[in-house]
Amino acid sequence: MKPLLLSLKDFVLLVLVCTMILISINQISHGLTASAFWEGVKDLGHSHLSLFLGVLFICIQLAAMQWSAFTLNIFLTITSTLLFALMVTLTFGPAVSLTPSVQHMAESAGIENILQDNSALYWLIPLAWFICLLGAKHQVRTFCMAIFCYALWVICTPMLNNVVADWAAQESPVLPQLLNILLGAGWMPAMALGCFLLIFSLFVDILDTLFPEKKKQKTTDKATDEAAG
Repeated sequence: MKPLLLSLKDFVLLVLVCTMILISINQISHGLTASAFWEGVKDLGHSHLSLFLGVLFICIQLAAMQWSAFTLNIFLTITSTLLFALMVTLTFGPAVSLTPSVQHMAESAGIENILQDNSALYWLIPLAWFICLLGAKHQVRTFCMAIFCYALWVICTPMLNNVVADWAAQESPVLPQLLNILLGAGWMPAMALGCFLLIFSLFVDILDTLFPEKKKQKTTDKATDEAAG
């Protein structure tokens, strides 16, 4: 009975998170305010009903396959990164939280601060993070890994930009095709490093999900040997 209740809890949490993401994506182009978010909730029962039913069907499949907790773990990695980025933005500004190159790209696109036009993100990001925290496995490790990777991205992006500049200054740079890709846009090195760190943190979550029993079995065997000795 207890595993069934846990699966039901994870399913409900997963539906809530997916619904919040769905509404945010639909409304963010028009300005994601609190009123716009609740208007998006009403639209789920009308114009976006088929899309919501599709998301609900996927959540049912994930729960039936016992992958809902794993999916919440992935969402916890993403929302933890967004939560820390939100905190850094409120403290130091978007130029620090996004790194100067990405912030320059956003300003070129007319987006100086995405939070200004989407005020609902101030409470939606913490709320989504908390919901994911309730259902995810390895919460502390996932949260710490996400924060570590984000901090590494903020610190190492300027260093990577300097490396690319020195690389381009060489008379005959190696791997010129890769260099041309990185020089194609000022934000490309930051984006490449960010994608790598995000994939790395998600890969750690996948390993924790795929091999939990082996770790548990090793711990049990060790305890048994110590007791026998």
